[in-house]
Amino acid sequence: MEEEEDEEEEEEEEEEEEGGGGGGRRRRRRRRRRRRRRRRRRRRRRRRRRRRRRRRRRRRRRRRRRATRLEEVALLEGIAGCGGWGVRWRGEEEW
Repeated sequence: MEEEEDEEEEEEEEEEEEGGGGGGRRRRRRRRRRRRRRRRRRRRRRRRRRRRRRRRRRRRRRRRRRATRLEEVALLEGIAGCGGWGVRWRGEEEW
């Protein structure tokens, strides 16, 4: 049962990410494919992932608020739209 709950949490995070632009959607599809492939080794990696997930979630929410404000400025100045944020977010997610 624990594993199923974890999966639901992960899906919720990815839906939040979709709001960040095109980068988020691509990321979401890749993660789902990887998850299916690694079903055999879930037990070992689940525990580590859980700890990282929680930290990522907190960071992501803080970043999301900043991102929305900065995106508005960026769009007004014509520097970077959703695509620019997608690139930055990917780098921070890998952490």
